[in-house]
Amino acid sequence: MAGGGAIVYYFHDFPNTQGNDSSVSFFLEHPHLIFLGFFTFNGGLFDFLPETSILVRSILPTLAGLILIPAMLWLLWQMAEPILRRPVRASANLDRATAALWKRRYFLTGCYAFLMVNAVVVAFLRPRFGYAVMLISNYMIYPALLVVLLYLNVLSEQYKNSRVLETWVRAGLVVGFVVWGAWYVFRLPKIAFRKEQLLTSAFNQKYNETGLGPSWGHPFVSLARRSLDQAVQRGLYQYPTDAYYSAYEQILLTKGRSMKPDTSLTLHRSGGGYSYLVETDYGVLPKPVGQSAVVVQSDQRTYLFASSVHFSPANFYLNRPIQTVFAEVIIPMLPPGTYRLGILTTSDEATTPIRFSPQTITIP
Repeated sequence: MAGGGAIVYYFHDFPNTQGNDSSVSFFLEHPHLIFLGFFTFNGGLFDFLPETSILVRSILPTLAGLILIPAMLWLLWQMAEPILRRPVRASANLDRATAALWKRRYFLTGCYAFLMVNAVVVAFLRPRFGYAVMLISNYMIYPALLVVLLYLNVLSEQYKNSRVLETWVRAGLVVGFVVWGAWYVFRLPKIAFRKEQLLTSAFNQKYNETGLGPSWGHPFVSLARRSLDQAVQRGLYQYPTDAYYSAYEQILLTKGRSMKPDTSLTLHRSGGGYSYLVETDYGVLPKPVGQSAVVVQSDQRTYLFASSVHFSPANFYLNRPIQTVFAEVIIPMLPPGTYRLGILTTSDEATTPIRFSPQTITIP
């Protein structure tokens, strides 16, 4: 009763920053997403198609969740059934191996309870941000831990049968190599792109006070600026000096605003709200380029947003020549104003690495 009351009072008339109060109304409107999200979340270790649409991407994790959860329930029943049939006596009356088995069972049951409570909370509170949140990398430790616990649970229950135990160990090694091999293949490009994003964000933080976390106008801006300034002064941190944009950094800041727009360069923009997607036409660049960025510049500020074209699995592993630029411009980072759009393209043969188009965006 007390727990139920605490949950009701938590959601009642409490508009917090994450908007958890709206989760109840979202659940009433889309109960099927909450139900499916629970299984998608628990099968997230098998997210092998991260570049596809969320509908296609979530099929395999959802099917995996529909297998893993019944398997967990079956194992829980197998562990609990002896207690229901005949209560276990004091551990002093058990042999050492059996006592150790029951300790493992208690531990695994507690771990399952923790993971399931966490999965229910995530499935209930997060789908309103978009179903892809069920497969966000921040949460992957939980479905991975669920699979590990199920595997250890089976090994624990079969500790007396060496032949079955050996079979499960071999099967676990095969599944482990397949899962982690697939994750490395698909995630290494994302890791490489994340590095470029952080380098670009450091530029934005250094010159605009927003980039490494804070949104424009939020009190966190002042805190982040003070913290980074102190870290730099104490020698604990220094802004990147060997990033892909470093050779062009001062040109952007000193000469960029005087550059006239290139009428032959067209940047297509779409979106709004949280971000704009900005891209060039395919093949518009005269030669293949290295890592590039979209430049967003006003009379006072210059921002960079890293291009992601290099980091699709095909381009990343096959080293395909890149002749286009595509980046997501995060709107909350920008103060109100009008910004012109341009590109920064790095390559040994680039004669005009910085170009601006006639297109602009306006942040209200």
